[in-house]
Amino acid sequence: MKKKIFSIFLCLFLFLSLLSPALAAEELYTVSNENGTYLYYLASASSTKLAWLRQGSVLTVGDSSAGFVKTEWDGYEGWVSLKDLSAYGSRKLAAITVETPPDKTVYYEDDVFSGEGLSVAATYTDGSKQPVTGYAVSAPDMHSAGKKNVFVSYGGKFASFSITVNRLPIDRIEVSSLPKNTKVVEDSDEYDFTGLAVTVFYTDGRAPTQAEGYTLSGIDPHKTGRQTVNINYKYPEINASFEIEVVKKTPVNLRMTRLPDKTVYYDNNLTPDYTGLELTVDYDNGKSALVRPDRVEFKQPITTEYKNTILIYYSHFMTEYYVDVIAEKPDGIAAEVLDPIRVPLGTPAEEIDLSSVMVYLVYNSGRREAITDYTVDPVDTSTFGEKIVNVYSEDYAAFFTVSVVSDALPGDVNKDGKVNSTDARLTLRCASRLIEFTDEQRSIADVNGDGKVATADARRILRHASKIELLTADEGKNSN
Repeated sequence: MKKKIFSIFLCLFLFLSLLSPALAAEELYTVSNENGTYLYYLASASSTKLAWLRQGSVLTVGDSSAGFVKTEWDGYEGWVSLKDLSAYGSRKLAAITVETPPDKTVYYEDDVFSGEGLSVAATYTDGSKQPVTGYAVSAPDMHSAGKKNVFVSYGGKFASFSITVNRLPIDRIEVSSLPKNTKVVEDSDEYDFTGLAVTVFYTDGRAPTQAEGYTLSGIDPHKTGRQTVNINYKYPEINASFEIEVVKKTPVNLRMTRLPDKTVYYDNNLTPDYTGLELTVDYDNGKSALVRPDRVEFKQPITTEYKNTILIYYSHFMTEYYVDVIAEKPDGIAAEVLDPIRVPLGTPAEEIDLSSVMVYLVYNSGRREAITDYTVDPVDTSTFGEKIVNVYSEDYAAFFTVSVVSDALPGDVNKDGKVNSTDARLTLRCASRLIEFTDEQRSIADVNGDGKVATADARRILRHASKIELLTADEGKNSN
């Protein structure tokens, strides 16, 4: 990866160098002032001085402004007064060469590169050659061993020289100081090995140093017990190790992060119900987890007048919340009909079968208890339709419904005792809104029980009259 990054940097360096203004295409001037001159930050002698140029220095100039020309010198870009310069000619830069490599060309990995002692000369199209400054040097990759090419750029021309980067002469590493704490809590994301010191020993006689940037491996945070931690430094074969103990995580705090769904109890059932309870325990490894309580119980004594406390236990921790306890008592009655009750028009009330009616005593807790000690109002069967029947028990009342239906045959809308095409025709006229039916007639005509009189009912009645599809005795009565 380091070699790849260096290659990208080098390509970028060469590309930018080619894009920079070529000094070879500019006019050359020489410093004619015997006292030399200054390179200024701006085109003004009162601005910051960047560098001193001695007499005879050759410059390439670009823009001009207010008696100053723009140039580069010794890595700086600035302005020089024209009165201190003389035209040198319009020769062009042909090439640059490394005349003397840097003083140091052999390094160890991670050393800092130094260009001290490097000298560069420029060769021009007129055959002249002279030393130059202000060139750029690409920084080589100093993090890996091998022979490295170092590139020099000046005026759009390039030269290079080589350096050698050797592996560090490491003999071995040793643990010189164990961590202050060699116990690690299981399932930890991070480990505190403060105090760990690793010493590096060399083969070239240099003094041992403290290692930096080593890597640790071999820890299994999900396995308790003694474990060996491996230390690696620089190269795969340079290793050391030390031992730690991974200890079981321990709860350090208990929090209730959500109350149970049930916070109201009735005195007939005081069994704690913690459905919906969210209980969170914090561990000494910095993590938290949802847990189920070990035990849930009321704190005694229980009262219906004040808030009651429910205690929750997990491990050796306890937390609590408050609930209301209400005395259970009757709150009313309710009536239910297990099977729909339909009775023919005019049926005597005493002949109606109400065995499918269930009556319950309802408590404020929602509990229901079936009762038989109740009275029922007589059912009015003198008219057709849905009838509300009241039920009473002590001071409570409820009701259920009974359907009073026609005693005619399904489809016999004129009640002449037979189902024929006349009934089908009347039904079709009603469906077409040409005539109006009574509620009883509509019930008789609605043979498919969908709650309305339509052409489909007329078709069914006609098919029955034609003995193609017979209607049953109960057909259509569900609509009532």
